[in-house]
Amino acid sequence: DMSTNWSYGTTTNFVQFYTPSEPHEVGVPQGHSGLWSSDVTEAFTFDYSATSDDYLIIRGHFKIKGVQVLARGGANNGTDIFSQRFLNDTDDIEIANNIITRTTGSGTNHAAFNLSEGNGYAGGLKPQIKIYNNIISNYDDTGNTAIQLGASNSGHGGGDYYVYNNTIYNCTNGIEITNQTENNTTLINNIVQNSVGTNTGYIGTFNANSDYNISDQSADDMPGSNSVVSSTVSFVDPATGYGDFHLQSGDIVAKDTGQDLSNDANLSYPYDIDGDARSNWSIGADE
Repeated sequence: DMSTNWSYGTTTNFVQFYTPSEPHEVGVPQGHSGLWSSDVTEAFTFDYSATSDDYLIIRGHFKIKGVQVLARGGANNGTDIFSQRFLNDTDDIEIANNIITRTTGSGTNHAAFNLSEGNGYAGGLKPQIKIYNNIISNYDDTGNTAIQLGASNSGHGGGDYYVYNNTIYNCTNGIEITNQTENNTTLINNIVQNSVGTNTGYIGTFNANSDYNISDQSADDMPGSNSVVSSTVSFVDPATGYGDFHLQSGDIVAKDTGQDLSNDANLSYPYDIDGDARSNWSIGADE
């Protein structure tokens, strides 16, 4: 539990868990470039043995940026990273620019992210959860989900979740909302491709502002009049190793077809997962 015993003082303070990407930070960039690299020293590997577990538990004011994670092993029922089932009323969490993958067939009922409000909220405050510019792949065993959000107890409203510009590939379920009564999850500019389940790329009821999402399945329950189904995105090489999910230059489905979020009131950012400037705003993690 990386957030135990931290004192934030005020809501303007936070803990950041990240790989340095600027030369002035450690003398040389150490982050990935939007492509899995065995040369990056900050490649975390989680091994499951005989028991299920949740690995990186976060709460409070926490940011996780620019890491790559490989989860492997055979145990069932766990969240590989970024799990917190009891978010507090004032939590403010950002998860951005990460690459998360599993070795295929390595355990059932896993999720890359499982973030859910469990205590209810008071005084008009809600957890603020921002998930953007991430690549998640190979959560392909039974019951696995890339991003699972909502409320851990039925009837709770859940926090405000902003899920923007993520690329999800070869997962049983893509983005799933559970037990959320207020439809506070907004999805914009996300790609879900090669889902193992049938029409399981987007599961649940999402905020009405959701739009510009892509699925390659025919009847995914996707929010937004500009979202598209039965559409295959052209990645550079999704099948070799842990995949290269940069967009091909000739892609016509995701490239330059997204919503401009540079002035979004809830979550804005100028770069993609590589650190390249977003100009024409493509859908997914890569510009």
